[in-house]
Amino acid sequence: MKKKEIKYAAVLTLLFVAAVLFEVFRPKPIDWSPTFSDKDKIPYGTYVLYSLMGELFEEGVVESRVPAYNYLQKDSTLRAHYLSISQYTAFDENDVNALLDFAAGGNSVFISARYMYNISLLDTLHIEVKDTTVWRLSDSTAMFTNPRLGSQTYRFRKSPGSVFFDGDSLSKFTVLGKNGSGGPDFIKVDFGKGAFYLHLLPAAFSNYHVLDTATSDYAFKALSYLSPDRPVIWDEYVHRGRVGEQSVMRVVMQYPALRWAYYIAIFGILLFVIFEGKRRQRIIPVVKPLQNTTLEFLDVVSRLYFQKQDHKGIARKKIIFFMEQIRTRYRLPTNKLDEEFVETLSRKSGYPPEKTKYLIWKICRTEAETDLTADDLTKLSDEMEDFYANTR
Repeated sequence: MKKKEIKYAAVLTLLFVAAVLFEVFRPKPIDWSPTFSDKDKIPYGTYVLYSLMGELFEEGVVESRVPAYNYLQKDSTLRAHYLSISQYTAFDENDVNALLDFAAGGNSVFISARYMYNISLLDTLHIEVKDTTVWRLSDSTAMFTNPRLGSQTYRFRKSPGSVFFDGDSLSKFTVLGKNGSGGPDFIKVDFGKGAFYLHLLPAAFSNYHVLDTATSDYAFKALSYLSPDRPVIWDEYVHRGRVGEQSVMRVVMQYPALRWAYYIAIFGILLFVIFEGKRRQRIIPVVKPLQNTTLEFLDVVSRLYFQKQDHKGIARKKIIFFMEQIRTRYRLPTNKLDEEFVETLSRKSGYPPEKTKYLIWKICRTEAETDLTADDLTKLSDEMEDFYANTR
């Protein structure tokens, strides 16, 4: 490498090392992802609330890592509270039916989610969720309607939107809380012997707001509607899936460094496909020209005949070649070598008649001989070469 190239390579290497060190040692930015997982200590995890659940409920809390249907169908006589805190609900039809049966049996189902996608559950309860959110980063406010819980207005950071419940004439729900616009965001719906508690502000149960003195008591007041003498089934399936189901992609997407490495790898592959995927001209191999081995072949054949002293065979080959030249060059048949043939050949070739006549006589005599000497072969060859050299 040239000195200039080495210099550039060194500079690029230093810049790369500096970038890596900067990424390793720089303060990690706060992750505001709304995971609501009981294992996450980030602002919008629920590690703090999950740790305190044992103090709120005498029978403790049980973490569920299976769908609601799988857990609740195990024991139809189960007496407990089912608690789900997430950014969006992820119950399928079987889960909804299991939750309805669970509530109808005298239990409570507490669901707090920003987006409630389970239309079948809402249809069964004759409830509709309306969203008048203006998509900008802002704070949300909420308050309880029960005077015994106080008239304080709580402000929750980075929880934009105005979502509230609405119902038709068949829906019968009790408003337990309202948002800043006066819309009900926390309701109780009686179902059978039990009830559904539906809540639209899961950020209130996050680490950030449970630890914030201004909003720390909101989560506990909301959970106070659940009797403390029953255990709580904490739904963690929506956040982490089944036990042992920690797929590679789930792990990759969980950590920002791995997530960005994955994105960069995909981007690099796409660039490679775009710029390197075009068909390139194959390397043209060096083809050696074919060697003319005619002379070598003639040398070998002549040596073979010379060693065997087969003068008749050599003469026969030369006569065959000569007749082929006559047929090709002058369009004359060679099956009958008479005077007419001699005259025609002399006229077309320009070779003197006497020499032509002698050459044909020599050829006929050679074919008639059974044995030839070297001298006879030489004389025949000289006559033919003279014909080739003096004809047109």
